[in-house]
Amino acid sequence: MAVVEEKKSEEPLPLPKLSLDTSAPSKVSLTGDRIEYSVDGERVIAEGNVVVEYKGATLIADRIDFSRKTNMAFAQGNVHLITADGEATGDQIIYDFKTMLGTFNETHLFAYPYYGAGKKVDKVGEKKFIIYNGYMTTSDFDNPEFRIRSKRTEVYQDDKLVAHHVRFML
Repeated sequence: MAVVEEKKSEEPLPLPKLSLDTSAPSKVSLTGDRIEYSVDGERVIAEGNVVVEYKGATLIADRIDFSRKTNMAFAQGNVHLITADGEATGDQIIYDFKTMLGTFNETHLFAYPYYGAGKKVDKVGEKKFIIYNGYMTTSDFDNPEFRIRSKRTEVYQDDKLVAHHVRFML
């Protein structure tokens, strides 16, 4: 692995930026405080203030391991994903930038008009999420005054929720 590091100086320098040419029509943009890439150029590991942007999706984390070959990213630490469909935050995510699908662990999410959280959240379609062992609400309070808690909730954005093994909490 080769290493690219930000130089230290009195004035802040811009973060190093690496444009990753992929087979997709758009390019992946990756920035971070420290970036390593494999000799064959297929794998990129970035640490510290990492931001990956691709086709309107932005993934922010403390550390991201990105495969140029598959456009898959494994992000860890203060993970935040922003897409046109909504936002999600969590401890870690595996995200496919080709399909724009992924799996979050210990997640909070917002997909208009819903807010929620779950032990695991899968984005399985353009506007479909599955939340495991979590809750959904339309309240934007940190501690919602009401919520639907369930073992599995299918969220069809802009349409409906389908919850299984439900408890309505007031």
